[in-house]
Amino acid sequence: MRAARTLGILTAAAAAALASALGASGPATAASLPATAASLPAAGRAPATGPPATASGPAAAGPSAPDGLSAVLASPEGDPVSGPSGWTCSYTNPEYMIHSGGATLSVQPGRVKFTVTSAPAGRWSDPYITVGYDVSVNSALCNSRVLPGTDGKYGKSYAVPVQLGHTGHIVASVRDVTSADFRGDTGFDIWFEPSPAINTYNQMANQGAAATEIMIWLSHPGLPPGSSALRYYPVSIAGHRWRVTVQLARDGHGKTPAHPNGWNRVNFIAPQVSEGTVSISNLVLNSFFSYAGARGWLRRGDYLMAIDQGGEFTRGTMKVAGYALTGVQ
Repeated sequence: MRAARTLGILTAAAAAALASALGASGPATAASLPATAASLPAAGRAPATGPPATASGPAAAGPSAPDGLSAVLASPEGDPVSGPSGWTCSYTNPEYMIHSGGATLSVQPGRVKFTVTSAPAGRWSDPYITVGYDVSVNSALCNSRVLPGTDGKYGKSYAVPVQLGHTGHIVASVRDVTSADFRGDTGFDIWFEPSPAINTYNQMANQGAAATEIMIWLSHPGLPPGSSALRYYPVSIAGHRWRVTVQLARDGHGKTPAHPNGWNRVNFIAPQVSEGTVSISNLVLNSFFSYAGARGWLRRGDYLMAIDQGGEFTRGTMKVAGYALTGVQ
């Protein structure tokens, strides 16, 4: 769901406001997440052998490409992915979409990973690996890709959108690596809407209180809070410590002339402010959904529209070195 915009990123004004609210946080210190993964579980289902889905075939409420995008515009297998809305498929089972988000990415068919080879300095780039909708196309468009080395078999994307209460037990394991000069965040960008038919960026960013974006920052060098001291991360969710911040549509979040209604955003921020390797194993995403729902930031009938894993940054480079997502039904 990203193009040239600040969809899941703190604007300069918002970052300054948050930093002011936190007060003097002291110098940033090297810290790791409370739990790390020595290895990532293998992701995937048995490759499908039946006929593949096509760009016009059914996949939950899509896929659709109302902004004129189609599977024809995907980068060829193994080619670099670049531009504000460039994308390719992972050629894995399950299938994922890999989006460039303004950077240039090196990808390897058959691997759920990417490496940023270049990104414009001073401008936000936000490359992600996606299940569901992004740049107004659904990851189910990748179901027609023949998997490398499988003698003609196909992968299958998780069926998203899916309504809350029917998502399954969603568990993620991640290993992201950032450069020494990286400034931004790494983690998840997860979207919820009142209807699966609301599936383009312009629609999703204009639903007011009915739309919610959940961001889970696994690291945030250069963004507030600037300290890893646990007193700044008082909330315990899924076995880890977090700082929770909320920007609501009713208070003006996301409102622009193009999107007069805006949307809600909930940030879960982990105590890692240093660059380098960010690893976490078996993170239960449903726990974040439940926390938000119990406080009225999600509604029981909302639809999970997208799970993105990657980063957002204005300086440096990064790579997703390992990613496994299970439990999405």
